[in-house]
Amino acid sequence: MNKVFVVGNRVRVAALALTVFCLNSLEVFASTAPIEQIELRPADIDTPEIKVAAIAGRYTHMTTKMHLFGLRLFAKAGPGRRVRYGKIANGSFAMGDAGAGRYWHRTIYNKNRMLEQTITPNLPTETLNWYGMSPIEACNEALKSDSDVLKYGKMTDAKVFFQLGVALKVPFSGDVSNPSRRTTLVYALPVKCLPLENEIKIQK
Repeated sequence: MNKVFVVGNRVRVAALALTVFCLNSLEVFASTAPIEQIELRPADIDTPEIKVAAIAGRYTHMTTKMHLFGLRLFAKAGPGRRVRYGKIANGSFAMGDAGAGRYWHRTIYNKNRMLEQTITPNLPTETLNWYGMSPIEACNEALKSDSDVLKYGKMTDAKVFFQLGVALKVPFSGDVSNPSRRTTLVYALPVKCLPLENEIKIQK
């Protein structure tokens, strides 16, 4: 199996002229494999920053309550086969799982050799599965090295984890005769640590 990691998918943030880079995986297998290719990467959309506010000298909460993600899914079965089932989740899962724990997930049914979709889930920031530090933790980490963050604010980033799994049968049901593959995406988001005196209404 040859695994190629691609760095450099750009998510444009027009208002701040800021480019955030995501790490996605493109996995390519032999042409005789049941599933030849699987890929998960960010769609090229403008995405606003996650805003984090401070109380009493410490960052405590996100004022951004929802975030719109753009995700491009692709999988290709081997000759004479079809990708019949897929699942994408904001968290890891076993192929036989009915869900993905408490994290957002979506099931996809397909009838063709290739599965190709772009989806744009709008997800609550409070329930996201963060990869590493959350936006609140990232802002407090920035504050440790620069006390002026509370005075002037600062841009940083946080990362969200997604996983895509596909199979040749419906459902997965843990069937060992059901060829399947999984891949992951680390989706980086811009984070704006607000100055302490900044008063901003919580987004509805």
